[in-house]
Amino acid sequence: MSKSFIKKYNKRKKPMSIMTTFNLKSSTKAKIDDISEKSQTSRSDIVIFLLHKIIHSKQNYCQKTKAVRYQRRLKNKWCKFHIRLQENDYEICLDLRKFCKKSISLLISEAFDLYFDELYNLFCNNLKIKHTVDNYPFINYFIIYEEIESAVCWKIYWGVPEITP
Repeated sequence: MSKSFIKKYNKRKKPMSIMTTFNLKSSTKAKIDDISEKSQTSRSDIVIFLLHKIIHSKQNYCQKTKAVRYQRRLKNKWCKFHIRLQENDYEICLDLRKFCKKSISLLISEAFDLYFDELYNLFCNNLKIKHTVDNYPFINYFIIYEEIESAVCWKIYWGVPEITP
């Protein structure tokens, strides 16, 4: 590694973040904004919480050989939802889109419908949210390359496995 690269890398003040936009129903956006305001939690943290719930859900969201599904078009019911995500959180969004074959907007909407009560109780009813939600829930996100005979395998970890292969 060159010394100039190391100097530039060390001068970074904070982790990189990515601005992104989702389309949500205006009612869903209003509820997320309400929870954010009441709990003094960022909208990004709420979205990451919802995606985290999908990842750890026992339901099989993964699809194969299918086109990506989007939300149904609703005239005059959509709102643009702008948030800032850390790089690793954004990578999780890309993975979920790839594995679930659904747009992130659709996944957020579905997760919001499924987990609204838990989300509201956790964030708004003073249930010690600071200890429950990690600032970087996917900090241990990593990918391992492996060749098995003539097949190329990529293992994606969203957290540290108890027993690593």
